[in-house]
Amino acid sequence: MNAEKICPRWATSPEKRRVFVWSVVVFVAFAVLAMLRLVVSFPAARNSDDANNFLAGVEMGRGNWNLHGWVMAPDSFYTTDVLGIAVLTRVFGVHPLLMQVLEAVLWAMIVMTGILLAARGRGVRESIVAGVAVITLLAFTVQMGNGIMLVTTAVASHAFPILLALLTFWMTVEVCERDGPIRLSRVALLGLAVIMGSIADPTYVVMGCLPVLVTCFMRLTRRGRNADKLAVLCVVLSGLALSRLIQHRLRHAGGFEQLTLQIDFAGFNEIIAHTLFSLHAFAENLGADFSGKPVTPSLLDGPYIFILRFPFLLLFFLALAEVGFLCLKQFRRWPDRQAVAVGPGCLDQLLFTSVVLGATAAIVTTAIVDGSCVRYFLPATVAGAILLARTYAATPFFALYVAVGLAGSVLSEAHTLKNGPSRAVMADENVMLLSNVLRAHDLHHGYAGYWQSSIITALTKEDIRVLALTDGGSDGLRPMRWFANQDWYSAASTGWRGQVFFVARASGTGSLELSQETVIRDFGTPVEILHVGPYLVDVYNVGHGEMKLPRP
Repeated sequence: MNAEKICPRWATSPEKRRVFVWSVVVFVAFAVLAMLRLVVSFPAARNSDDANNFLAGVEMGRGNWNLHGWVMAPDSFYTTDVLGIAVLTRVFGVHPLLMQVLEAVLWAMIVMTGILLAARGRGVRESIVAGVAVITLLAFTVQMGNGIMLVTTAVASHAFPILLALLTFWMTVEVCERDGPIRLSRVALLGLAVIMGSIADPTYVVMGCLPVLVTCFMRLTRRGRNADKLAVLCVVLSGLALSRLIQHRLRHAGGFEQLTLQIDFAGFNEIIAHTLFSLHAFAENLGADFSGKPVTPSLLDGPYIFILRFPFLLLFFLALAEVGFLCLKQFRRWPDRQAVAVGPGCLDQLLFTSVVLGATAAIVTTAIVDGSCVRYFLPATVAGAILLARTYAATPFFALYVAVGLAGSVLSEAHTLKNGPSRAVMADENVMLLSNVLRAHDLHHGYAGYWQSSIITALTKEDIRVLALTDGGSDGLRPMRWFANQDWYSAASTGWRGQVFFVARASGTGSLELSQETVIRDFGTPVEILHVGPYLVDVYNVGHGEMKLPRP
């Protein structure tokens, strides 16, 4: 088909037609990746972590732009996920599926940005190999028999900071490697990414800002062109300072309260255990961990896809070693002008530094507490996958193996989709059962533990308002001060009348759940008790002054 016939009227020149065709290709690729990610994430149940972002975004979309009354976690996601949900709900209305739609869009944008970065500065053939490698490693993440990977890539909350970190690297390279005067548009985008990422998530500072500061500082040389690197350093440092000023002004203007990050350095024995855990985490995130999986006669159901992708894990560490060796050579000659010549390229150095700093931050602190913490290594995995694709794109054997790996990953993902649910699993079965029982008994106001509260509120589009409480034992039940609007508790204590419920564990107490003993001790004998799976729903009749509900 003639390109002139499918191009719009404004595409009058070959250059404009080329831009139009490539724009269509990029949009279609993005749409396919987003749809793939959305469908693949169907089995991943949402939880209250996702719902808190969603409810905060709904509030912002309704006009509470500074989230007055909210107590936010150290990673507030105010300028990322919350802002994204606010925009989506303003356009499409309040729909719980938007939690998964946002994640799918963000992950597709990460993959597309990774492809562009992997192909930067490479020839046509190398660009294709690098792009396909990124698609294989990041778009087809092997969900089959890899539950941790499913959860890791289905939670949107840290995907936006990863995207901002990649954008930060892109703009840094644009400023530092372009000849001629510095373009203000690139500088402005760099500053915007730094401000948004720093406000939203402390991990962005480690995986996005620190690599830029370290790389630009190490590329400063005697008698060389340093204006571009100094400009980037000034923009990043100014962005960090401005983000703190914005947070301070938001708080004093009646905005949300942000809790401080409480974390300690790990002990020596813990650091050794965390280092071994990091190897496992990278294997999980790359879909290359076949340890402990049973050998089966079926190629599609067995551990063979993980074995097929295992060489990518080895090449991942080999690429880090190669670029690390070049960085060491650069460090030995710094700040001589030849230091830059013997070192890696600016983008490779940024990606390498991001992997090292991101992994080190998780290893030397007490952040790692259980197996789900492999998600802390996802930013480093993304940066390392792009670096791997760039490092070996010109190697013929790598190109061949990427094709084999892509074919196997596509078959594995197709098998997963064929046997997976046709609709999104919005929450685990116990939460869905609770939601249905509460609606059937016409119960619209109540309290629960953290994992049963916000998710029910989000799933019912706020028709059933469930507020989270912490069970302090002898200290009683208190409002949750973690991603929660304290104004809701105040309004509930004075405004809720009629039937109010408390969701408690039938036996024992799980993590962040209420105990039946504490509920009865604080509020007396309920008028009705509903048995719902592992939970008890205690129903009380609340009148004027007869029962004091929890308040801040």
